[in-house]
Amino acid sequence: MGGAFTAVMDDSDCLYYNPAGLATVSYIELPFGDNRWFDGISYQSAGIVYGLRDIRTENLRHMGALAANAATLTTGDIEGRDINGAFTSNFNVENRLLVAGYAKPLFQGDGGTVSAGVSAKFLTEKIAGNEIQSNAFDVGALWAAPGNRVSLGAVVQNLGGGIKYIEQEEDMPTRTRFGGALSNATDDLMVTLDLDTRDLSSYDVFLGGEARLLRAVAIRAGYMFQGSNESRLTAGMGIVLSQMDVYFMYFREVLVEYAFIPYDQLGDTHKIGIKLRLGAD
Repeated sequence: MGGAFTAVMDDSDCLYYNPAGLATVSYIELPFGDNRWFDGISYQSAGIVYGLRDIRTENLRHMGALAANAATLTTGDIEGRDINGAFTSNFNVENRLLVAGYAKPLFQGDGGTVSAGVSAKFLTEKIAGNEIQSNAFDVGALWAAPGNRVSLGAVVQNLGGGIKYIEQEEDMPTRTRFGGALSNATDDLMVTLDLDTRDLSSYDVFLGGEARLLRAVAIRAGYMFQGSNESRLTAGMGIVLSQMDVYFMYFREVLVEYAFIPYDQLGDTHKIGIKLRLGAD
């Protein structure tokens, strides 16, 4: 969907795009992903989202949702060169990311639902024997109209994060993102739009859409308008398999998803994901 996900709700991917979107999750979801990038770069992830709807207190009717995700990015061998360009030895890069988040509806009434969410990110990167560690926070908010047909979201990402490599230290790039999502009455068509700004110095626009066929197949497409970077078209699809027993466990839904994102001269990338959902609708 072109990365336009800031105003989307009720999905484990909200942990990365806007943690406030987790607030309406009412089930347990186990997401797994495998990305195949160019030049031997690969990215794997696994996580969990746990809806706390069944937990009640006297004053809090809806406790929101908790989420966590772990991801690893690795490269193939990279040729090392000295200052004169002579070959030294091969090395590789390995990134590890752990994200934990929480979201909760703050207000529910005739004017819709307002939710807020926060996530903490812990990053470790190893380059040729040198290790970098960093952490940062994302804070998001989301408003959904009654019936959830229209939603608006905003998120600020990478707050308080700094990266130090050997003797050089830099702040992580702060990103502010605004988005909107519109669905039809039967919930089988959705259009999304995001505006992204990095350090208030550049602006990117992301447009996405999803059409569901017989509620079992989702066709997705998007377009990234990335300013000075090359814009690109994205495409993908998802298949929903209902009521399945997998390794002696019952899942209400099993979602199998695929995405294709070309990077022009660098090459094409492919993403495969599986989401296992247990519990309430």
